[in-house]
Amino acid sequence: MIFRSCLLLSAVACYTSTALNVKAAVGERVTLDLGAGDDGWRRERVRGLVEFIKRCGPGETGPHCTNFVLPVPYERRVAEPRSDAYVTESGALVIRSMKATDVGLYHTGQPRGNAPEDVFSYFRNRPWLSLQLKD
Repeated sequence: MIFRSCLLLSAVACYTSTALNVKAAVGERVTLDLGAGDDGWRRERVRGLVEFIKRCGPGETGPHCTNFVLPVPYERRVAEPRSDAYVTESGALVIRSMKATDVGLYHTGQPRGNAPEDVFSYFRNRPWLSLQLKD
């Protein structure tokens, strides 16, 4: 039993350490692409607060088309400080001009509520991209 527990913990540690690091300078155009073709991205700049953005179709407008917004409990307000961003047809996230406040963890997929369905739901949206500032 102890062996199985250790094996499981080792597998989870290896799997969760697969965040890809992307470094960009302030003012630089950044394109994040996981090749998933999803129409939405999530990011976490402040631990525990998830923001999202989605690709908007023809005629669809709203703050979620060009900015990250906060989830429903926050009335989908634009996340501050703002980011000038959009999602392409192929599902790539483009940040037009990198700011220091854009640093955080990014991944594709729409938010699925606050509570995970099960212990593995946290890992289903992997891999994460860790956007960092260039030195």
